[in-house]
Amino acid sequence: SEPTSFTAAATEVATAATWGGRNTDRHMSSRTPSEFAPKSAGDEPGFSVTTSKPEPIPFTSITGVVIQDNTAQEGGGLHITGAGNGLVVDDTTIRSNTAITNGGGIFNTGGAVTVTNSSLLRNSAGNGGALYQDDGVTSVTTSCIVKNSDTAVNYFGGTAPITATSNWWGDATGPAGVAPGYGDSVSGGVDFSNFR
Repeated sequence: SEPTSFTAAATEVATAATWGGRNTDRHMSSRTPSEFAPKSAGDEPGFSVTTSKPEPIPFTSITGVVIQDNTAQEGGGLHITGAGNGLVVDDTTIRSNTAITNGGGIFNTGGAVTVTNSSLLRNSAGNGGALYQDDGVTSVTTSCIVKNSDTAVNYFGGTAPITATSNWWGDATGPAGVAPGYGDSVSGGVDFSNFR
């Protein structure tokens, strides 16, 4: 049977250099990190979570993972598509990923995504360097959102607001963009309250 969570082992650093292109439509329970190569423009993102098929996604959580150095059209680090299942990301670093268009770190179009105790660092995209929500519902809390391209957290559609509370934005004044601070920027439709 497929795993319901993906957790990096204490002795293993699961980076996109070994885990790039980890597409959840595939059967993964018997795969090892060495079977996944880094991805570049036009290929899959670091992790692609899709519920476009009738069966549920193979896992519902990602914990203790580093997703880095991936490039994709949308969702360089994580690309979440489809409704019906939620994805929880905890204690994970999503860094230095690139999207040609939207969502350098995370692209959500129709999923339910909860990110906690994680870092979104130095991701870049045309829109939403750290996160782009096209549809669905997204929450990023008690996390670090720093040095991502503008607009770092971008709401386009779906459930508003994006919950981005209790985060560190790279500056004590909080996020920039529609917010009055000097940290990473946010668009309208983002609740950035209680910033650290």
